Parts: sequence; structure tokens; C-alpha cells
Amino acid sequence: SQTMVEQVMRAGVEGPIVTTPDRINPQLLGVSAYVKPSVGLQLLRQEILGEAAFEYKLDGARLQVHRAGDEVRVFTRHLQDVTGRVPEVVEWARAQPVREAVVEGEALALRADGRPRPFQETMRRLGRKLDAPAVRREVPLSSFVFDCLYLEGEGPLVARSYAERLERLQRIVASASLLPRLVTRDAGEAERF
Repeated sequence: SQTMVEQVMRAGVEGPIVTTPDRINPQLLGVSAYVKPSVGLQLLRQEILGEAAFEYKLDGARLQVHRAGDEVRVFTRHLQDVTGRVPEVVEWARAQPVREAVVEGEALALRADGRPRPFQETMRRLGRKLDAPAVRREVPLSSFVFDCLYLEGEGPLVARSYAERLERLQRIVASASLLPRLVTRDAGEAERF
């Protein structure tokens, strides 16, 4: 019996992302991208939310990284397989202390001082199909993740709460690759964040 991640790896770009009832779709968790911070703050002020999570929005390339053992595949939000174009993301995934996982995040081109390069540079880098080693030296990508959609031993996590998925993500990814986030009931604290 194949694991879900093995199915994903064998499906190919033309096939389904997952052939189990718990289909993983890169767009599945994208709804939060449309919620403006001011809306979250307003709901906190009115005490409608109770507690809310705020995190940085990076202006990079949204990626979903699938790992099954040493095999890694990287997809864009439009299900384009870009694995061969992002060798540093593949290396990053193999360095994580987990054998099977699907995580979602952003790849971002950074300047030498750690500040992000313009969005167009990141996208131009992702679009380059030829000479990945040379392009990688010129414009290396860094990986930042914000969600864990599948984890070995637990299966699909998409039906779990944000807090549960975040806890799993923190177990398998170094803090340097996690987006800064704040979970609070205090609107003032959220504004300062």
C-alpha cells in the first residue's frame, strides 16, 4: 500500500495531486490571503474572534513541497512541477527531520543583507528552466513555510485546526524557516506586530 505522499510523487503533474479522499490542493488554504490585517484587527476589537493569528505576508513564490524519503517534488500554486528549478528548496526539504511531509510556504530571493529582493527577481528566478546551478549562484532562494498539510504517522492534516498544524510544523522545521507569527486576543498587540 502506498502512502499518500508516495501517491503524490508518482501521480505526475498531469495526474491528481492526491488520490485519497483527503485531496490536497495548493489553493486549499489560500482563502486567508484575502483577509486584510485590518479585518482581523477589527474582529479582535469587537471580541468576535476571541483569539487570532497574525503572520507576515511574504512577497515570494508560493510553493508546496512534497517529501517522501529522499524524493522531493515542488509545486507552484497552479500545480506546475518546478522541482528542477529550485535545487535549494529540494535540499532544504531533505534536511528536515522528517521522512514524509507536505508543507506549504514561500520561496524568496534575498539580498546578501537578508532583505528580500524585488518580487520580479524571485519570479524571474523561478521561471528559469535552464542552467539552474548558475542561476542559483546569482539569485539563491530561501524557504519559509507557514503550514503543514501532511505528516508521516498522522496522514493528512488539512482538517485539523491551524494551531494543531502549526504545532506539527514547528516540530519538523527549524525556526529560521518559519514565518514570524503572533497568536493573541489583544488588538493592540496585533497592531504593533
